[in-house]
Amino acid sequence: MSIMSKEMKELVGEHEAILAHMRSLTRTVENLSAQPAVAREKLWGYRQALYDFKDAIWFHLDIDERVFKSILGEGFTDDPIGEHQEIQRLVKDMIILADDSAIERCAQPELDRFCGQLSEAFKKICKLIELHIAKENAILEKVQKALNY
Repeated sequence: MSIMSKEMKELVGEHEAILAHMRSLTRTVENLSAQPAVAREKLWGYRQALYDFKDAIWFHLDIDERVFKSILGEGFTDDPIGEHQEIQRLVKDMIILADDSAIERCAQPELDRFCGQLSEAFKKICKLIELHIAKENAILEKVQKALNY
């Protein structure tokens, strides 16, 4: 197996890990306000999970750029980098939203509304990341087919 093929398999594995992480965070955010007494505690845990997700995304995007630059060389455009920057911005904005200190003083209706906003924001991030991953996986598949011929 060539080094390039190994890197591409690593990247596909990274994509699968990111998607699994997103599914877990999506389930968590949808259930945040289910039990009012522990919603704030769950929210605190969710904020910590978002920081972990941010770290995973940043790490993954570095690998993305390294692998795609080695595979595509001059064919690697600024478009994927622009998408990476947009994903990073959205994740950062999500964390800022989740870190809002006013949440600690919210009554249950406001907490429910806030959790709904978090859920909607995260769904938008997930959709963008899913589309980005699908596009990258399609490129990787084409490159892999070309290497096998």
